[in-house]
Amino acid sequence: MSNVLRIGIIGAGTISAYHMNGYKALPNTELRAICDLNAEAAKARAEEFGVEKVFTDYHDILNDPDIDAVSIVTPTFTHKQIVLDAIAAGKHVLCEKPPFLTVAEAEECARAAEGSDKLLMFGFVSRHFGHMYFLKQFVDSGKMGEIYYVDLDRTKRCIQRRGWFNKKELAGGGELFDGAIHEIDSALYLMGYPKIKSVKGYTTDIHNALPYLVKGETPVERTTESAACAMITFENGACMRVQAGTAFLTAEEKCSIELCGTRAGAVAQVFKQEMKLVELDENNHIVESTPELDNSNTPHNRQIAHFVDCCLNGTECIVKPWQAIEVLKLICAVYESAETGREILF
Repeated sequence: MSNVLRIGIIGAGTISAYHMNGYKALPNTELRAICDLNAEAAKARAEEFGVEKVFTDYHDILNDPDIDAVSIVTPTFTHKQIVLDAIAAGKHVLCEKPPFLTVAEAEECARAAEGSDKLLMFGFVSRHFGHMYFLKQFVDSGKMGEIYYVDLDRTKRCIQRRGWFNKKELAGGGELFDGAIHEIDSALYLMGYPKIKSVKGYTTDIHNALPYLVKGETPVERTTESAACAMITFENGACMRVQAGTAFLTAEEKCSIELCGTRAGAVAQVFKQEMKLVELDENNHIVESTPELDNSNTPHNRQIAHFVDCCLNGTECIVKPWQAIEVLKLICAVYESAETGREILF
């Protein structure tokens, strides 16, 4: 492979622009092709970013010997087959989250990647926020101590979902699956991905119509949940609370991650990019601070730069396929627990 990574984009929806901007910002990448079932959408994106080749069939990109790697930015229910085909075609793969609909799909694709010399990376872009860069270094230094409690909150009042996003069999789930997956991965990443012991989950669809009623629109049919919450315990004694929803009549909308360790604690407001830190000093006195975060680049641009570095230079990827399996095990267990009323034991 040359010192330039030649890229194909599979999917021309909203998220494709984030990937394409990231590649465009790098001197060692070339956007060679884009495809989408919607020919007009693909053409528009190609014109926007100066991409020469436009297709409606992703196999045309995979069969192109002048393309080294692909970004898969298609609906969740399409990921598995495209990932498998891309790996078989000898392409490096960056696949958007949620990675797959089921644990079995994740395991199948992880095995395919292990049997190749190509990279399979998933779009857990939250690892590239400024607060995550700070926290990862802080935790790895030992200053946090042992993380024993985590609180994750991703609650919105009136987010309207359209099309396949409202169908559980196509989207996998609601905000827990499509949104809070970022905070869940972030927390597990900082904790070192401890082994799950148990999951107790609750979901409801009682207020699914809220986003449409508030905006004076006719509610649409929706089989994903309006709200979800869960308690997770780990074999190392730690526990985690998760709350997520897009139709939450909550007094305060949030997207936050809070960690409590034996030597320090931290809470980050993700979208506000604000963080507070509390530590025990050498005399066990509590010291509060507001760390300065590195927000000099966008999380998506950082993610793309990491993917390209891994492909071209063999740098170890921070997102492992087995981690996608563990995330899906946890989230799918929340849904199973909610449906059966039972605590899921691992």
